[in-house]
Amino acid sequence: MKAILPFFFLCLLTGLSAQPDPSFPANWVGNWTGELEIYGASGMGQKIFMGLNIQPTGAAGEYTYEITYGTGDAQQIRSYVLQTVDAEKGHYRIDEGNSILLDSYWLGPALVEIFSVDESLLITTTEQIEENVLLWQIIVGQLDATTVTGGSEADGEEIPPVTSYLAPGLQRARLVRK
Repeated sequence: MKAILPFFFLCLLTGLSAQPDPSFPANWVGNWTGELEIYGASGMGQKIFMGLNIQPTGAAGEYTYEITYGTGDAQQIRSYVLQTVDAEKGHYRIDEGNSILLDSYWLGPALVEIFSVDESLLITTTEQIEENVLLWQIIVGQLDATTVTGGSEADGEEIPPVTSYLAPGLQRARLVRK
């Protein structure tokens, strides 16, 4: 833990530079489908169809980012736009079309969004794990702290306070390009 903490906090303070990927998001163009697995504390609660359709919009640096959940009468389609803000810095944005703009960051092999809604913290990652496979995940947490530890001295080392949060849900889908 002693070796990890300084590196972890150095990353937080200085930030790691995103490595631009000139092929992203163009290499994600396609219609991706799979099963969304929804987990809670007691395990997997359900599986539903999920689709992700990414296509150029015709505007420079913009792509559709349409997410489909379920099928038939239960189908929900969320039509968003993935916008390039600064590709060199790995900064993108998902425009939900309703005044909500989610900043997204290209970090190594993944597109990451971290945001909060009401009292929930959400972390979404999408990663191309194979040429025609994306792994999409969203972790749902609560902003109320469950515990705060550290904040003291141990073995002559100043230990910063570390706050833990409840993570009541995980959604994950392996999406294959059609």
